[in-house]
Amino acid sequence: MTGQGWRGDALCAQTDPEVFFPEKGESNKSAKKVCAACPVAAECLEYALAHSDLVGVWGGTSAKGRQRIRERASQRAPLKSHAARGAAGAAVKRQRSQERSRRVVELHDQGYGTSHIAAVVGVTVDSVRRYVREAARREAA
Repeated sequence: MTGQGWRGDALCAQTDPEVFFPEKGESNKSAKKVCAACPVAAECLEYALAHSDLVGVWGGTSAKGRQRIRERASQRAPLKSHAARGAAGAAVKRQRSQERSRRVVELHDQGYGTSHIAAVVGVTVDSVRRYVREAARREAA
């Protein structure tokens, strides 16, 4: 969804806002439970990752959790263009894709949600879903 239209479908809109802004030392598990069932948690997390000044639980993550996600994402080296890599670089690109796929499936098997996996691995939510589908097909074959 573009913009913030996703907010109308957010389950937090039907929940006491104080749940999502616990006092220091209080648990945020109730908020994360709401987020886990929310149909727009991925959009919410994407929004929160783009706005580092937000506090509270957004997309199932705390401000500290989002900071860790941003730090991990910034540590990944950007891929060079295919033309710059040449033929040998294409093999490197395939290897990185396979590594991402393995990491996505590993996190999925550990029970993490697609939006969290996408943010940690640095891929789109659609890519996470594709990697998981492809892994399931390979297992079934």
